[in-house]
Amino acid sequence: MGARRRSGPSLQPNFVTEEGAEVANSFAIPREAYANANLLGANFTIFVNRQLRNSASCIQVGQLGPDGEPPSEYTAGKLRYVKAQAGTAAMSTWYSDYYFHIFKNGLCYELAFEVVSSALGCRGGVCSSGFQVFGAVG
Repeated sequence: MGARRRSGPSLQPNFVTEEGAEVANSFAIPREAYANANLLGANFTIFVNRQLRNSASCIQVGQLGPDGEPPSEYTAGKLRYVKAQAGTAAMSTWYSDYYFHIFKNGLCYELAFEVVSSALGCRGGVCSSGFQVFGAVG
């Protein structure tokens, strides 16, 4: 997923097709939000893709996670998502990307999170910024 990375302050969409993908909203989470963690910053972007017109096409992702790991089901409250994630490291920095797909009201949505943290506190390739994505530590 590293090659698909950034477009300014937001992630690139990770739909099975990027045709028809639009940014509904995007915002940055500053380092200061988690002052005592190794968080360097984070981005949250909501995409919608009007070309994906059913649940079967919506739950597919464009790029698989680490080691070709397939997406998994994820439930937050009463909503069921398909979750894909990836991570890359460069120059003592760890990039964790999380993608959540859901088909609701005739539209395909993607909630995309990018968490950037200092890799100096990582052990055995496992990094945790203390930043929570839907209640799960990223």
